[in-house]
Amino acid sequence: MVYILAIASAISFSLAAIFQKRQVRGISTDANLKVTLLWQLIKNPYWILGVLFDIFAFVGQFLALKDGSILVVSPILAFGLSITIFADALFERKRPSWSMVGLTLVAGLLLAVFLSTTTTNASKFVPNFTLGVVISLVVTVIFVTARFAPFRHAKWWIDFILPIFTGVTHGIAIFVTKATASLVTTSGFGALFTHWPGYVLILIGAIDLIMTQSVLQLVELSGVLPVVNLLEPTVAMALGVFFLKDHIHSSIGTFTVALLLVALGGVTFAISVLSSRLVTEGDDSSDRH
Repeated sequence: MVYILAIASAISFSLAAIFQKRQVRGISTDANLKVTLLWQLIKNPYWILGVLFDIFAFVGQFLALKDGSILVVSPILAFGLSITIFADALFERKRPSWSMVGLTLVAGLLLAVFLSTTTTNASKFVPNFTLGVVISLVVTVIFVTARFAPFRHAKWWIDFILPIFTGVTHGIAIFVTKATASLVTTSGFGALFTHWPGYVLILIGAIDLIMTQSVLQLVELSGVLPVVNLLEPTVAMALGVFFLKDHIHSSIGTFTVALLLVALGGVTFAISVLSSRLVTEGDDSSDRH
């Protein structure tokens, strides 16, 4: 059930990104990284549909993390990159290249091998309040830097740094979601009012929403997805190992599992790079007809 929930969450996040990308591009960039960006978008029913997909994805992610390890759920969510590219191609009436199909199958195979050969101790550990404060400060600093940096309008900043900030924020959000799910499992929903995870999740969720819409407004999916979908699981899994005491146990050895994850990350990155070929082939085929 954990795998099904994580896959459903990945699909929903992908659909949310596609719907939101199309709507946010019509908003003036003067509203970028401002609350007014959301105020303008909320009037658009198609953007609201994207938010509904986001909410459904979050619920799936929360339930998956409630019973599963962050070390298992995160790679599945990262596989959503392939889903996003293919879904975006269908919306644009493009035709995926055979290389794209092949790489996606390879990524799916690597993920299947990883999931079938590993077991984890799904930690229910909730970190202390100090870590919650540190996480809140880190995400706030990331947002303030992205919003007010003097070179925030530079192309290198928009194309490289902003996606990095977004990917790191996504990863931290997954970690806090796991901490929140663990708190609910061990102490019930009432504990959300007396412990830090719920409040930090609201803060990070708001910042993450603004940053995601802003990066979708300024950067093409082919530029956003490689960075975000590599950093998101990397940050989430690293935090899970260090602070949630999650560990992977594998029948093929820890080193081999690490190689599998590196290979999966490499193939995922290659898919994102080759996404431009997907668009080109679609355009060429439409020109011939």
